[in-house]
Amino acid sequence: MNEREMNEALDARLAKLARDIPPGRDLWPQISARLRDDDQIVAPIGRNRVRGVWWWQLGAAAVLVALSSLTTYGLMSRQKAASERVAAVEFVQHELGAASFLPAGYVQARQELSVAFDESLARLSPETQQVVETNLRDIERSLKQISDALARDPGNATLQQLLVAASTQELRYLDEVRRLALNVPSKGA
Repeated sequence: MNEREMNEALDARLAKLARDIPPGRDLWPQISARLRDDDQIVAPIGRNRVRGVWWWQLGAAAVLVALSSLTTYGLMSRQKAASERVAAVEFVQHELGAASFLPAGYVQARQELSVAFDESLARLSPETQQVVETNLRDIERSLKQISDALARDPGNATLQQLLVAASTQELRYLDEVRRLALNVPSKGA
């Protein structure tokens, strides 16, 4: 007898077996009673546990969304401030042709100090960062107003002197913040 014949014989014997075997007695009353007992004891605990897990999950999701949003806002604010500072320098240099009456190394010094400023700002406390950024925005606003006035009257010597003075004040301020941050221990230390 080969393997195929053995399998066919086995299949024939299996087909003759009964598909269902009825129990010797009715089991349903005992099963039903046990299910009722389990529902009364286990179900309230299970429902409370599921409800408690649901609240924890919802709370964790809310915290995750809040932290993600705050992180994104912080990063975007720093990038925006840095790009605004670069734009102000480029505006003064290119749009107004201010290189002719600004100190020779102003643009390079401004760019170097801007990089150092961003690194230094991160070392300061959030309250100090806010004060520093507010003061810098005031200086930049003054530079913008002077630049706008110079765009209308490019030959005005007084406005040119004001632009040089405000630009110098900005450089001093950036350098002062850099020096201040050198005395602050880094946040990682």
